[in-house]
Amino acid sequence: MDSPKKPPAKATTYLDRQPGTDAVLEAWLPRLIESNEALIAALVRLRDFYLAGAPRTEAQEVLVQVRVALERAEMVQKGP
Repeated sequence: MDSPKKPPAKATTYLDRQPGTDAVLEAWLPRLIESNEALIAALVRLRDFYLAGAPRTEAQEVLVQVRVALERAEMVQKGP
């Protein structure tokens, strides 16, 4: 017995877009991408230091970078 086919997904259209929404997104999206890149880089460095068994004094600099990246991400997440 064949499984029932799903109907094709329908796109939702919003007719009541707020004016200026595109400008807000264009300003916010690059900051979001930059924030994510900083978080990824900081977390990769933290992982590498942890896996390498780096001394605590060296890891402090990486932890500061992680803290700064997290703070920036929190600000970006709040929006424009």
